Amino acid sequence: MTNLSPSKTRLLFLGDSTDPAAAALRTLETAVEELDVTVVTDGVGVGERLASPHLDCFICTRSGLEAATGFDAAVVGEVDVPMAVVEDGQAEVATALANAVLDHGRHDRVYETMVETSPMPALIHSADGTILFANEGLADLVGAESDADVVGTASTSYVHPADREKARDRMGRLFDDRELLNERVEYRLEVADGTRHVWISSVPITYDGEDAGLVIVNDMTEREERERALEQERDRFTALFDSVPNPVVHIEHGGADGEAIVQNANDAFEEVFGFSAGALAGDSLNAYVVPDRARHEARAIDERAAALDSIEREVRRVTDDGERTFLLQSIPFREDDSGAVETLAIYTDITDQKRREERLRRQNERLEEFASIVSHDLRNPLNVANGYLELLRNDYEDERFDNLEEALDRMDDLIEKVLAMARQGQIVDETEAVAVDSVAGRAWDTVATGDAELLVDAEWVIEADAERLVQLFENLFRNAIEHGRPSGDEPVTVSVGRLASSETDSAPENRGFFVEDDGDGIPAGDREQVFTSGYSTRDGGTGLGLNIVEQIAEAHGWEVRVTESDDGGARFEFTGVTEP
Repeated sequence: MTNLSPSKTRLLFLGDSTDPAAAALRTLETAVEELDVTVVTDGVGVGERLASPHLDCFICTRSGLEAATGFDAAVVGEVDVPMAVVEDGQAEVATALANAVLDHGRHDRVYETMVETSPMPALIHSADGTILFANEGLADLVGAESDADVVGTASTSYVHPADREKARDRMGRLFDDRELLNERVEYRLEVADGTRHVWISSVPITYDGEDAGLVIVNDMTEREERERALEQERDRFTALFDSVPNPVVHIEHGGADGEAIVQNANDAFEEVFGFSAGALAGDSLNAYVVPDRARHEARAIDERAAALDSIEREVRRVTDDGERTFLLQSIPFREDDSGAVETLAIYTDITDQKRREERLRRQNERLEEFASIVSHDLRNPLNVANGYLELLRNDYEDERFDNLEEALDRMDDLIEKVLAMARQGQIVDETEAVAVDSVAGRAWDTVATGDAELLVDAEWVIEADAERLVQLFENLFRNAIEHGRPSGDEPVTVSVGRLASSETDSAPENRGFFVEDDGDGIPAGDREQVFTSGYSTRDGGTGLGLNIVEQIAEAHGWEVRVTESDDGGARFEFTGVTEP
């Protein structure tokens, strides 16, 4: 029961009973016999208590005041009771105010203590706006050296000119109505370091025997800057979200299994899957797009996503056109206080790519099967024929045996070329940075070059499949040796180098290399045919070597053309080559 003894200093607290300020006041009440604290959690009866002649101070939290029912704020201006509004949890401020009341009763020092102990800029001003008392926080805010420098100045002089009329109107309400102005009104202050955005709370008080106002200033500049930055980030996110050409869905993963709940989806998602963001919002994504047989896999993906894992994997999903294959990329970007994780799921349709890969796989299997047949079914009879030829040479002498041996050698060469074309074809393995001089040297060593000479630009690297590049050079070198000088009077010189455009043009389509010789060259009328399978200018030639060169180039994404070297020989130029 509240002790109404006149010797008691009575304090009324309005706010949550669990607030640290309430706990601090109760602790102080226990320690100080002269203090009597009453804690109320709603506004019922507060007006009557404020009007009581036995009440010495009224302290309330901001949330307590906002939540109060049955309480008319106008009562504050009608009674001569020191009042302070503190932010939730400000136990030290509440204790300091209570001690001030204990020390000074209803005197001006109570209000001065409120201003001094406020963690935010605070001031007391007269009816004409003159600052009568201020704390260091206000001095720091406006750029003054001390609180004494702002006392005596007009409070509205710090307000942005565009907001001064609003400030004067509010001040008039405070003094005319003598009513607590707790609503948060935003002003711009013009201070030493620029414009600051603040919220103002005003309480009507009596100071030095005159009507006055106690003002608490909440500097919201950094908060508003963060909010503006967040809004700009949201705008950028929305623009990016809507502009992505692939289907994208914004998901929240909650619950024990991290079930994917749709928050939003872009237009591309609706176009591909047939469901709008409005139709999906709040529902499980899996129920709409996951085939029944893939539900277990989808739950496993959700669990990983809920654990903040980034995911990239191939999945089958049901679209407006039936099931298709997608590369799913799940990217976590936010986790809220409840533990729910938000992700972006991006779907890239790779159905056609997978079909091409499957066709290529089957093609490779057929090529390998063909190569095995060629190797086994053709080489075996050829080996038998070579064996019989050897036996015949042991028993007989006939110059026609040389013709037969030459024919068998040609067949063996033809089988080698067919096998190479079947196994090399359009296929390249992983590409890497390849030193051209090293690869060209390897290829040169495998070809019967005789007295021919190889010249290669040193310290030059391209992106290629090294083994396929060796095979390309082998065929070009062999072609230069065999066709460069048919008469064989002089050895041929073969050069490998960078195209001049590679050093001056950064465009990939203009970068590349050449292989040329100083032989007799290729007639202009024959240059369009040299890559045709079976075409050869040499009797007994297979016509497959340059066809293999073209296929290896195309497999790398390069283009090849035939022209004439400065010495009149053949020149092969390769463009579209990447240099790492």
